Amino acid sequence: WAPYQFAGVPFVWPKYSPLQLLKLCTPSHVILALSQLLGAVVAGLGAYVFSRRVLKVGRWPAAVVAWCYPLTGFFVFWQGFTMSAPVLWLPWLLLAVDRTVRDARLPVAAGLGVVTGLVLTSGALDVAGQVLLASGLFAGWSLLDAHRRRWFERPARRALGLLLLGWTLGFMLAAPHVFPLLEYAQTGARTLRRSA
Repeated sequence: WAPYQFAGVPFVWPKYSPLQLLKLCTPSHVILALSQLLGAVVAGLGAYVFSRRVLKVGRWPAAVVAWCYPLTGFFVFWQGFTMSAPVLWLPWLLLAVDRTVRDARLPVAAGLGVVTGLVLTSGALDVAGQVLLASGLFAGWSLLDAHRRRWFERPARRALGLLLLGWTLGFMLAAPHVFPLLEYAQTGARTLRRSA
């Protein structure tokens, strides 16, 4: 429990995050800088691939986006905290959403599920919820763009079904991290005081 944040919140350590595996390898303090570098590379590479494949920009504009994305104010302000880890996966999540809408196949939806699981297990659950909310808004825009006048035809319904399947798979993959947290949040001192 972290009593000095927002009048008390549950403290969540992202023990299932692959970005935290590097920190577990050695007790050296140098690993902190390397783990931040790994997170910046993951975010920058995701921004590059998203810019090239979804936004369809050239190599150099995509490289500028990839260079700038890990240097935004949010990442600089929350550097070293687990708050920023779900946002590192945002470009990868938006790419997976776009691929699921435009190439409605089961393996693509499985990729969306894996990235959704990574978002949910990487850090703060409230920030992960906001990242997933952004992916839902982007999915709506992608569905409008890909299936303009064919909303009720089979390809649009299939894409929507695969989106829901991918997100559900991601929640199931993150269940060992999310369910104990939800159970703990219901029994916290702040929740008991409010119910009294």
